[in-house]
Amino acid sequence: QAGLAIACNNLAALLLNQGEWEPALALLKRELGIVEPMGDLYLLAHAYDDMGEAYRQAGQPEPAWHHLEQSAEIKRQLDDLSGQADTAHHLGLLCADQGEHERAVAYYRQALELREQQGSESESAAVLVSLAGALYQLRADEMRAVADRARALAERLGCRDLLARLLWLEAEVARSAGRPDDARIAYERALDITRSAENDQLAALHRETLTRMAQ
Repeated sequence: QAGLAIACNNLAALLLNQGEWEPALALLKRELGIVEPMGDLYLLAHAYDDMGEAYRQAGQPEPAWHHLEQSAEIKRQLDDLSGQADTAHHLGLLCADQGEHERAVAYYRQALELREQQGSESESAAVLVSLAGALYQLRADEMRAVADRARALAERLGCRDLLARLLWLEAEVARSAGRPDDARIAYERALDITRSAENDQLAALHRETLTRMAQ
């Protein structure tokens, strides 16, 4: 049964990466139906987290909150620091989606503290990028400091997707400041990185942004 649950989860992750929300959620519901009767709290907590993040990506915040909060509670009981960091990051993303940027910052800082306790540099870099994005909506000076820290870490680790996201943020800052040429350069650099990293979703986003700028 555990093997079937893992298979459902892996296939759902692939579908989510392709934007196929409905079949992904169906598979994750099947996974949850397998895991719940097993009584394994670790698997259950991670299944709730996966469901919550899938609902978030599908634009359904209410079930996303429900599943992520359930996951967070179980992970606290288990003292699962890595799992708590994952769920805090996902809750931050959900807050940012809803425009609750201060609340998102609080969740990102919680996730970052847990990641740094574990010494997980790549995961810390990912949280820093999300934190910079939330701070962009709030405090520009603090955002730049966090973005610089994230960039240094992503460059050292060779995390191209994160570098592309930072360039996209840089482009947004330039566009908001009335510097369209700087924005275009940053968007184009981000597109080049996503192409080389074979991240089709990010590349499509950057192409769409460049097309809008050209209009």
